[in-house]
Amino acid sequence: MKFALIHFRAGATDGVSLEMMKWKDILVELGHDVIFISGNNHALPGFTIKEMDLNTQEFKDLFTNSYAALVNYKDEAQLKAKIDDTAQVIANQILKIIESEKVDVIIPNNVSALGFSLAAGKAISLVQSQSKVKTIYHHHDFFWERERYSKPTAAFIKDYLAQYFPSTNPLAIHCVINRLAQAELKRRRNIDSIVVPNVIDFNQPNWKNDEASKKLKLKLGIKEDDLVFLQATRVEDRKTIELAIDVVDEVCRLKATLINQKLYNGKIFTADSRIYLIIAGLNELRSDKFVELSKKCDASLAKVLFINDLIVAEKFDYANDRYLLWDAYQIADFVTYPSILEGWGNQLIEAIFTRKPILIYEYPVYVSDLKSFNLDLVSLGSSYNINQNGLVSVDPETVKLAAKDIIGILTNNNEYQRITDHNYKIAKREFSYEKLENILIDIIYDKKV
Repeated sequence: MKFALIHFRAGATDGVSLEMMKWKDILVELGHDVIFISGNNHALPGFTIKEMDLNTQEFKDLFTNSYAALVNYKDEAQLKAKIDDTAQVIANQILKIIESEKVDVIIPNNVSALGFSLAAGKAISLVQSQSKVKTIYHHHDFFWERERYSKPTAAFIKDYLAQYFPSTNPLAIHCVINRLAQAELKRRRNIDSIVVPNVIDFNQPNWKNDEASKKLKLKLGIKEDDLVFLQATRVEDRKTIELAIDVVDEVCRLKATLINQKLYNGKIFTADSRIYLIIAGLNELRSDKFVELSKKCDASLAKVLFINDLIVAEKFDYANDRYLLWDAYQIADFVTYPSILEGWGNQLIEAIFTRKPILIYEYPVYVSDLKSFNLDLVSLGSSYNINQNGLVSVDPETVKLAAKDIIGILTNNNEYQRITDHNYKIAKREFSYEKLENILIDIIYDKKV
């Protein structure tokens, strides 16, 4: 069969794009053909539809006028007409691709769940009804999970969200990435769904590249006896990177206890050693919120570096300072993952694969879907506060305890290895490509498509 994977981005480093690539790998392994349909394609086989490109001003204007303020259209009717016209344009292009490429199955990734583009969501529904193409919806996040979609600017937007996000067409199959979403989709739409966890290929070679690691450290000014914390996620509200800064700052306050100590890797931490927090993901914060986060970074006791401009998804070029995300993992001693809200936890599993210890905030899906696996993580608990500037914090004593635990791990090779090996074994068993392959086989060959 021929599958078309649909998303706003293809080949990028966001969680949805990364997970979509894993589905592609499995489908190809099973003998199927795969193409991509997206608004922003990073050199992958497939087709680009500019009306789905989230980087265009038109896309941004439609989003702003739908959920923030009606400023670019004279009234609701004009906004609705524009969304409907755009939906038809997108649908027509997808229908042409389905016909020319003889596509058997489309797999929209979040396009019909998040409400990010009302036009794209409606377009998928039009495609499904007009072509009768088999459809597997892969929902990563729903609009009702995000505050930004809670106050639409027009009544028809609520109707569109109810009608198209997701579509209730009985011929479709719906996949979600956690149990909370599964239960809520059933409650809100009476739609049954299949839980498909995020996975990683544990059979692939280790990502370690000594040459790239050395060059990246040199580029960033990091010495061999420095300590590096990595925040691998995008920069956005729910990732609460400010919590990572709080904990790393506390580690810095305890720096005196580290001096002249042998680290887990045999290096000696000296009085001249520095502590870094590198942030590898794309900045998607509102400008005012990023200003507040930047102030916190500037005041940090650690050296905080934003390195997304050095990170590419594929086709690395070390000679010209273009690195893979995996290179950032390799130079890290510890990974921070303090998100207060996640659909699953891509970067959590990536950190486990690279055998790094992890700082985590116990977000709801971690508690519902992951905590029972007994991963060994440094926890910030499951309760937080928001200050007047919109930044998140947890109990200071919890931060202090986390910092002490981190230092204990970083200065004990046996403990470092025990924790990372323990987490690796669990994740390989529960979140491997084999797990995803078995689920997709059930969906595809059990007459469900």
